[in-house]
Amino acid sequence: MGKNPKCPKCGAENTVPISYGFPVLDMIESYHKGEIELGGCCVTNDSPCWYCKDCKNRWGKHSEYMDRKRQELLGRFEKHKEE
Repeated sequence: MGKNPKCPKCGAENTVPISYGFPVLDMIESYHKGEIELGGCCVTNDSPCWYCKDCKNRWGKHSEYMDRKRQELLGRFEKHKEE
């Protein structure tokens, strides 16, 4: 994905995606580097998908985030298929 969105609460650009599931080594490393926020093992369609590291706000819907990621991957696949 492109640039992370600004926080709708404080306007900061210091935001990261929230990753769900049992944290494996690469997730733990990304968390310690400040690249993601861990969201826990349970995820629903309404679980937040973004985290502001400045004001601790969590927002967005995980289902919408995953739909955007799927569309981006499909677009890349279709472009690759044409080549």
